[in-house]
Amino acid sequence: MFVLLTLLALPLGLGGCFDSDYDIAHQLKPVRPISNGAYSGEGLKKDVTISGDTYEARSPEDGDVTFLRFYRVPESDTYLIVQTWRRDDSHRFKYGYARVLPDKIDIFIADHADLTYLDRLLKKAPRNSATIADEIIDGPRDTLYVLREVLRHRPEMKKILTYMRVS
Repeated sequence: MFVLLTLLALPLGLGGCFDSDYDIAHQLKPVRPISNGAYSGEGLKKDVTISGDTYEARSPEDGDVTFLRFYRVPESDTYLIVQTWRRDDSHRFKYGYARVLPDKIDIFIADHADLTYLDRLLKKAPRNSATIADEIIDGPRDTLYVLREVLRHRPEMKKILTYMRVS
């Protein structure tokens, strides 16, 4: 799995990210907190361009493209970020969290282990597997609720990656 939110391309397993078959764009309007340009972090480079309400993050090395959208909710100054691999992807969405400054994007995972009442809404990924995003079982009903509830409880956020704008 690619970490959702690393302007896409870090293979690793994480708890604190969510996988869903539902696109929260049906409920929230995407925002555009970053500008076009080249971003670099942890040895990864992404050329980011805005196309409508979606960012295209292209790897200059292999041309791989990931699509990102950012959302704001009143519970937090942290952004929700969604990642897909195709512009028209209506099947799987990876969700996570980001803090954005004019030339910097910090990508986070949220420790939601204490929110046990959410467990009935999630299919927990085995913590020893390569895919560790918890799956939201009923996407249309629960995706936005789970994402907002995690932020509302202000869990510990672990920064996993920082991207800096380089041009």
